[in-house]
Amino acid sequence: SYRTSLLNKGIEAYRTKTEEEENILKLLQAKIVQRNKGIDGFLPKHFQKKPIPIKIQKNNECLNESISLLQNAINSKKLDFGVVIKTHSDNLLFDFDTIPENIIVVDHFELTIEKWLSKS
Repeated sequence: SYRTSLLNKGIEAYRTKTEEEENILKLLQAKIVQRNKGIDGFLPKHFQKKPIPIKIQKNNECLNESISLLQNAINSKKLDFGVVIKTHSDNLLFDFDTIPENIIVVDHFELTIEKWLSKS
């Protein structure tokens, strides 16, 4: 029916995560956040009663951008810590000069395997 189709299109238009991003968040059992540049989801566990946001590096973002978007979101939401999932290597000599102490950068497992294979 027209109404069902409209509702479905509405929900699809609202979803802003790629399938790969959703899969990463599901693996982490994260609560998915739509339509937010700096936060893709929240870890299921809180730290000191505050949620921990996750940011997945987008294909068109360098690591600096991902970290800075998450840091801005952490500051505006008065959170303490955050996690960036690094999905690709940048062509920069150094990915990030100093990673803020309240953010941990974790390589996506596919990136880890890629790095390992390129050393062989």
